[in-house]
Amino acid sequence: MQDAKKVKSDPTRSIVHDLPIKFEEVETLNSNMSPALKRAAIVFLGMFAFLIYGSINLGFSFSQMSATFIAMAIFVGLAYGAGPNRICHMFSRGMSEMMIAAMVIFFARSILFVMDESQVIDTVINYLAGLIGGVSGQAGATLILLVQTTINFLIPSGSGQAAITMPIIIPLSDIMEVNRQVAILASQLGDGMSNFIFPTNGALIAILSVAGIPYLKWLRFFGPLYLILFSTAITLVSIASMIGYGPF
Repeated sequence: MQDAKKVKSDPTRSIVHDLPIKFEEVETLNSNMSPALKRAAIVFLGMFAFLIYGSINLGFSFSQMSATFIAMAIFVGLAYGAGPNRICHMFSRGMSEMMIAAMVIFFARSILFVMDESQVIDTVINYLAGLIGGVSGQAGATLILLVQTTINFLIPSGSGQAAITMPIIIPLSDIMEVNRQVAILASQLGDGMSNFIFPTNGALIAILSVAGIPYLKWLRFFGPLYLILFSTAITLVSIASMIGYGPF
């Protein structure tokens, strides 16, 4: 909010003031719903409800959810009254905004794929976990946070990271006399906040791409705040270890 007030009073103080603006300010919003828009909205809501139902009750995979989104684009376009050619044109125009982000996600995933197929990822994780050995108490909890942050660069998936690292981190936390709940807290903080700065996080790059913000500009803007958050995380993990946080 402070930064927004600063930029509002003087737009030249923004770190992206020299970049071309992709969006225009909306002066008035026309809320009149034509019959075509109403049909499209009804179909969209129906498809979205089906997506939620399928995800919860039918166990949709990512591929099935992606297929549902594609079907949603087609059916909404047909309900709006657009022909197949116009639907394809609108679809490709919308996809062009995400192409750079998709390529970045592809290369980020390829890092993990190559390391996994070459059977290197387990060696790297084992080495990083070995750095924790021989340390106990608050220092051990802090090292878990640092190791999980490093691993998050290689494995941006939280569930995938937990499946690979927890079988190693938990026994090490027992040896270091660090409560398991403290180890989990350190792992969550290491996985969560670094997603705001690591370029291997596909969601971050996708959002920056759509917004038209270069990654280095974002890093310059968010970097100082991340250092504050990371320092706070170290403090919280140290306090949790000191007071024997958990188990619950």
